[in-house]
Amino acid sequence: MKTYEVEPKAPYSLHLTFMGTEPAFPTVYDGRCLWRVVETGEGLVPARVEQVGPREEPLLRVKVFSSRGSDEALEALCRFLCAHDDLGRAYSRMEADRALGEMLPYVKGMMPWTAFGPFEGLIDAILFQQISLKAAFSIIRRFVEWLGKPVKIGQHVFYTFPRPEDILRAGQDTLRSLGLSKNKASYVLNLAEAVLEGFDPGSLEDVPAERALEVLTGLKGVGRWTAEIFMATGLKKWEVVPADDLGIRRAFRQLYGVEDASAIRSITSRWGRDAWPIAYYMLVWCERKERVISALKKAR
Repeated sequence: MKTYEVEPKAPYSLHLTFMGTEPAFPTVYDGRCLWRVVETGEGLVPARVEQVGPREEPLLRVKVFSSRGSDEALEALCRFLCAHDDLGRAYSRMEADRALGEMLPYVKGMMPWTAFGPFEGLIDAILFQQISLKAAFSIIRRFVEWLGKPVKIGQHVFYTFPRPEDILRAGQDTLRSLGLSKNKASYVLNLAEAVLEGFDPGSLEDVPAERALEVLTGLKGVGRWTAEIFMATGLKKWEVVPADDLGIRRAFRQLYGVEDASAIRSITSRWGRDAWPIAYYMLVWCERKERVISALKKAR
């Protein structure tokens, strides 16, 4: 076992982050620690992350249960946890905005919803299509437990996210048995095959958003909503907001009095790379206000 200490950009709260939206399996947050098995070039690296410093002076203690691949695992965890992302400008925008200022003291330190990695993020975005978050999380869990690799740490069993070859080997019938619709099973299989043939979703991280959108919507089963969710969460293109999302539209209606996607894009286009963090805060505040307030009290 190896232990690292990471100082995130303040303010930062691990608890607030995963009370805003719980992580998708196989990432697990138990109310205090975050657990994840990271697949690295040197093998599987189980890890545990705990915050030991307060929101304004944050410190993360990362324990990795492997002597190999630990540095690569740490880098992946820091990306996922947004440990080095500075949201100061987003907070300044919110403070100056009467519609957003009320929520700011409660959401500071909550990091925007982020996928663990690009391939996982795009698979999850497909599975999120047209169903509730709760239903999607349930399907994702079954998908991972059936197709991922189990790793035991003490009395706990964690899983890796399925690899493209695992998904193709499973086939349509198995995916359907796990709760995927016929169309979603087809989309997931198509993506896995494309990745094995050389398509790298992560390569779109350095491509302009307009071009990334064009490439993504060229994939079977990936429309604008799926592509934008993935760009914001899987690629961390935070200038992108999925304006067609019903939760986003409800939040903008409640706070700005608009819900048309074009009007939302007009507003968020002025926010630059702060757009997704701010829109995500709006979504969480409008849907989980009491939960956020309760989580902040616990994090203090």
